[in-house]
Amino acid sequence: MSLNYFYPSLLLSSLLSCSVYASTPTPITSCTDLQNIAQNMAGDYVLTQDIDCTNVAFYPIQNAQTDVFTGTLNGQNLATGEAYIVHNLSIQPIANLPTGLFVGIGDGNTTAQVANIHFEQARVLGAHNQNSGLIAGYTHGVELDNISVNGLNVFSQGTGDSHAVGGIVGYAEKTRVSHVRLYAPGENNMISISSTSPAGGLIGVANKGTRIYDSSASDLKPGSIICGVNTCAFGGLVGAVMDTLLDAHKIIISRSFALGKIKANKNAGGLIGLIEPNTFVDIDNSYAIVELEKANVYGRYAGGLIGQAKESSNFTKGNIQLVNVYAAGKVGSFEHARGIVGNGDKSSTRVKSVRSFFDQDATDRKYPGDKYTDPRDNKVYISLDLTTDKMKFAQTFRNAGWDETVWTLTDTDYPRLK
Repeated sequence: MSLNYFYPSLLLSSLLSCSVYASTPTPITSCTDLQNIAQNMAGDYVLTQDIDCTNVAFYPIQNAQTDVFTGTLNGQNLATGEAYIVHNLSIQPIANLPTGLFVGIGDGNTTAQVANIHFEQARVLGAHNQNSGLIAGYTHGVELDNISVNGLNVFSQGTGDSHAVGGIVGYAEKTRVSHVRLYAPGENNMISISSTSPAGGLIGVANKGTRIYDSSASDLKPGSIICGVNTCAFGGLVGAVMDTLLDAHKIIISRSFALGKIKANKNAGGLIGLIEPNTFVDIDNSYAIVELEKANVYGRYAGGLIGQAKESSNFTKGNIQLVNVYAAGKVGSFEHARGIVGNGDKSSTRVKSVRSFFDQDATDRKYPGDKYTDPRDNKVYISLDLTTDKMKFAQTFRNAGWDETVWTLTDTDYPRLK
């Protein structure tokens, strides 16, 4: 059966956006057909039924001429508007190549797209020291739209920090991620990502204009990152942000969230593990309820939203902007740990936080928030630490000007995105 998991109207709009193909789309009816996309890495493909990959050793799609897919893959049922399901996909590594459904997607010149597919119980075993993710090891100039995953295990083989691991993409550049959901309800179901390098619930490393909208990683279970290098990082959505350099290349996270538990040695964040210097990042209308646990006694840098935002001397204040965000997950006993940004005491020249909050009881962090007066109502604060009862009080956020067309505000729960 096909699955209408969420946003039926968006399913249709996504289909229409790639309905004008360069050639007649090739139908995909089996796991073998999916593997055979390798025969034309620039083609257009459509799933025409659910696919069962049980007991199939699937290898990242590539061929002798190229390991980059530049076409389109769409999983929408034309008759019903629902998304077809790929069951039990188990991706095996190819030595010295990134690992995913595709080795890589996009060449930066054309917009490749993967859209409207639901995965049930997927597994990725990454090649040694290579980028890994369910959809691709790396992406460059790509749209990933309306992808859902129920149950995922990504395991990275490696010893250094030379690769990136994500639930969806290992390394993403100029990539737009929208309406992508990872979840795993039930005690024996999980979203687990294990790596010794930067790793994130959705993306391992985000670079140069990568943007995440209306997406989430829920039910995260602690795959662990244990390494001593500076770029080791684990985030609920993104492991690390690197080298955006220009405001035009900023990383954006909007209307997105992460839930679950992360175990890491350093740079653990509810949304982003590590933000390198010389980067621009905007996060708005997003939240994390992620418990951060250190993997060993040397754990350093953990924040309810960002593990560490390294200081930057090349740009003016405020090249990291947080607007209408909150954190409510326990921050473990890391060295340098705070409710919003792990090294918040050292990154104040970079972070501009507006109408942002953290639960001092849940995070177990009690740092006074610096007051910020919004000229509209004079009632807004920067990174204000509140007790749980104030965080579960609708008027707190109404007073701060949070948009109730975006948020559901009640007196019984934290704010939730609509």
